[in-house]
Amino acid sequence: MWIAERAEARKTLVGLVEGMRDGGGAALVTGAGGMGKSTLLHEVRERAEASGATVLAAVAAAAEKNRRLGVIEQLVSASEQVRTAEELHLLVQRLAERTPVLVTVDDVHECDTASLEFLRYLVRRAGLSRVLVVLGERSEPSGSRTAEQFLRDPRCALIRLAALSVRETAEVLGREPGGGPSAAPEWHRISGGNPLLLRALLQDSACGDGPEPGAAFRLAVRCLLDGTVSRTAHGLGLLDGAATPPRLDRLLALPPGTAEQALAGLDALGLTESGRYRAEAVRKAVLETFSATERAELEHQVARLLHEERATATSIARHLVAGGSPGAAWGVPILREAAGLALLENDVAWAITCLRTAYDACEDHSERATVRSDLAQAEWEADPAAVLRHLPELLEDQHEGRLDTLRTVRLIGHLMWHGRPEAADGILSGLDGGGEAARLWFAYAYPVPGARYRTRSVLARMRLGRHVQAVDPHSDGALVLRSLLSDGPTVPAVEAAERLLQELLLHAPPVAPAMAALASFVRSARLDEASTWCEALYENAEARTPAVRAILAAACATVESRRGVFDTARERADEALSLLSPAAWGVVIGIPLAAKALACTAQDDHETAAECFRVPVPEAMFEALPGLHYCTPAGSTTSRRDATARRSATSTPAGT
Repeated sequence: MWIAERAEARKTLVGLVEGMRDGGGAALVTGAGGMGKSTLLHEVRERAEASGATVLAAVAAAAEKNRRLGVIEQLVSASEQVRTAEELHLLVQRLAERTPVLVTVDDVHECDTASLEFLRYLVRRAGLSRVLVVLGERSEPSGSRTAEQFLRDPRCALIRLAALSVRETAEVLGREPGGGPSAAPEWHRISGGNPLLLRALLQDSACGDGPEPGAAFRLAVRCLLDGTVSRTAHGLGLLDGAATPPRLDRLLALPPGTAEQALAGLDALGLTESGRYRAEAVRKAVLETFSATERAELEHQVARLLHEERATATSIARHLVAGGSPGAAWGVPILREAAGLALLENDVAWAITCLRTAYDACEDHSERATVRSDLAQAEWEADPAAVLRHLPELLEDQHEGRLDTLRTVRLIGHLMWHGRPEAADGILSGLDGGGEAARLWFAYAYPVPGARYRTRSVLARMRLGRHVQAVDPHSDGALVLRSLLSDGPTVPAVEAAERLLQELLLHAPPVAPAMAALASFVRSARLDEASTWCEALYENAEARTPAVRAILAAACATVESRRGVFDTARERADEALSLLSPAAWGVVIGIPLAAKALACTAQDDHETAAECFRVPVPEAMFEALPGLHYCTPAGSTTSRRDATARRSATSTPAGT
């Protein structure tokens, strides 16, 4: 007979114990781990001892599974010698002549083969004397011979302990301080109705505060997992929603169909439901049951499996990152692709994480140089000051020819930003092709060192295309900038800038082309239009990276200070300065400081204006365009001599 409810199971076993004087029997208590089998067997032993019966008890253990008759040795005294099942039966019979005998063995699934055969021999003779045999066995999805024997024999009771229902969970909570039935569904969801997990949750949590899995819960999960079920649980925890039985079989190198049985076992334990973890806390607890080394190895196996199945770069990269350095060259391109996708979504932190993992896994100097350049660019998006630590190695990479044109131009931009015009010009002078836009920006940002790039003959030779088409924003921005440098703020230049901004506004615009277009409006004194475009770009940049938001805020501050909208100018300047540290701004710090100082001066707030000039700035800023912005409000608030003295006192060396 099958009995699922605990009350009925207890009632059945009590009836068997109470009837021992009239005749014996046998019962098998089965169920998934943690369902209360050991507790029930303990209650049976206590009741039998209280009735005066002789109790022979043993517990099988996996560590002793190879010890022949190890369990039987626990049942009999050291003075007894039992070599056959018949001898065990005769020994028990002699004891039963004096008092009823209860034989209990817990965890019979861990029994050595010989002991298990002896116990089955006793069970087959159950009911012939005053001997009651009660066994506890962890159920497996594939079943067991012992359970089959009990199922076939009508004299044997097969008691299956299932998970607690929500109602039964509520009854347990009702016995706890502050407990009540209203919270039962959440406690049941996390515990899965497993009494062991529920008891652990109660140890970790105050009943009235809701379930909070902690150390006891993690320990309980560890106790429930072993063998193939444990490996499957770990694989499921890493694959999560992407897990299927065939995929788990492949991941864990299991025979086909093995993972499906293990998943059924996890469902029975209450850890999962339909092959998915019942709660994130359960998944985390499972993943904490294996070592960091084991997890790293499995993460890499998951990544390799997903790679073979042509999964997305982002999904593969998450496992490569979780496992540490991929340890194989195939992982580096995937991490770089994932980083590029992350930057498109403005997820700078994830892009940096991917690139750092890729960098640690690079196997040759050229690949390392490429990844280092990409990492520096990604870190610039979050904090331009982070680029400074990469500059020495990037300069060496460029000198050794390990950077392509794109990454060489990036390096020039970093050098210009951080006040290294000589180094930037040195690279530009040796750049054969692809550096036209960089030369234009150098000429614009550093008027004196870049003067040789401003001549009409040089500008005319630059191969930048003839019309702004908003196909390549960087080339189009350079074309607008070239028009400014060669002809000044002409009507065609402003019209080209407007076409460029119209296209850029529909997307996440690159900063440099947008700044070139805005410069055309400012230089042509069309400040109201510049303000409209600035605000549109600024409002659309809410999800952009800190560096981009800071630059756009500084541009807004500059335009509004010139328009005389000083409150807005101060607000935008403060936001720009709050997004990046002074060191992160490089030479460009002169732009937001100048806009704020000009607005404060116009509002007669001279103390706040003066504070702007106490912020340390790089010496190279005074060679660059931001230095001209910076000196304008300085001259309006103090004498030329004081401004010169302040420049000497507040300047910091280039590149620091």
